[in-house]
Amino acid sequence: MKYYKTIFLRLIYFFVGTVARILPYWIKARSIQILPSLRNYPLTPPVNINNLPKSFAQNFATIINIPERHIYLLKNVNVLGAGVIFKNLRIFIPSLSWLQDFQSFRQGHILVKQWNKCVSKVESEPVALVYDYWASVNYFHWMVDSLPRLLLIKNVYPNCLLLVPAELPEYIRKTTLLFGFDRLLLLKRFDSYKIKKLVFPELTAPLSFQDPNLINKVRSIILTKLNLVSKKPVKRIYVSRSHQSVRQIINEKILISTLKKHAFEIIFFEELTFEEQIALMLDTAIIVSVHGANLTNIMFMSPGSVVVELMNKNFNNPSYFSLSAVLSLPYYCIPCDLANPLIDSQDYVLNNNAALIIDIKEVENTLITALKDIF
Repeated sequence: MKYYKTIFLRLIYFFVGTVARILPYWIKARSIQILPSLRNYPLTPPVNINNLPKSFAQNFATIINIPERHIYLLKNVNVLGAGVIFKNLRIFIPSLSWLQDFQSFRQGHILVKQWNKCVSKVESEPVALVYDYWASVNYFHWMVDSLPRLLLIKNVYPNCLLLVPAELPEYIRKTTLLFGFDRLLLLKRFDSYKIKKLVFPELTAPLSFQDPNLINKVRSIILTKLNLVSKKPVKRIYVSRSHQSVRQIINEKILISTLKKHAFEIIFFEELTFEEQIALMLDTAIIVSVHGANLTNIMFMSPGSVVVELMNKNFNNPSYFSLSAVLSLPYYCIPCDLANPLIDSQDYVLNNNAALIIDIKEVENTLITALKDIF
């Protein structure tokens, strides 16, 4: 009997998934414009852009354009705990971080969850969703993508019920409170929830870029609520990823030895509380770190402080360059070699997570200039 039930369910999943793949994308919905477009906003290029390989340097855009922003007003929709919105057999495309993730969620076994008799329902007031699949598990995407969206909700629906991931890491719990949201509904990652009235702000900037006004407002709210005041920064820090499972530096011992000669401290953010990380950044004059969520905390550096990012030369991601630019932080980038040169250059995941080898001489040369920028 159990065998036949399994076969039956698989057939249902297959049928639902097949029909879903035939249907057109769900892109449009009722919405209100909440912010105008931002055109031709200039970004200060990396300080060392003339020293970078041309093919690498061309990825640093010096002008960004942000279209007008909207809050979607959705009725009788389903929300997956991972932050994906769907209704019947169609996923709401604006709720995805990246269109390439679409196929991962357009699966029969996911879409049928909406018809489960035990599905949780929220039938009263409007509730807000400000996170997506990436932001549900990643510090950078919560702080830089979700909090600007939460700011928009705060301006229009200041007391609404807020949907958050059930894991509720410290930084989500703290920042929602700092923004004035203490009514939270915790969503389990792969459970489905029926929402009668959902308000959903779209991303406030293209992926890897930020709205300068919103990011600076987010920074100001957090610092003000925590009673932290900018002061003259003095610390030189290197934030290590050696405790992380991906994007490690193979020759980190040599790098650390070099940095210590220039009075750098070695920091592991995972050993500090959210508030301790922010306080440290306010006191930091220059930070060196490999590309990753650790660099999110440059949000709390004082304008004029220096950012040095170590980045996979085959995988240029401008997120922290653009964040530095909108926060008035001089930015340097040091391209790094792959520890495994056989990694397929077209494999996004492997390149993003790859271990790196640092050019120590290039670090030395960059520091000669970067340390002069410290006020």
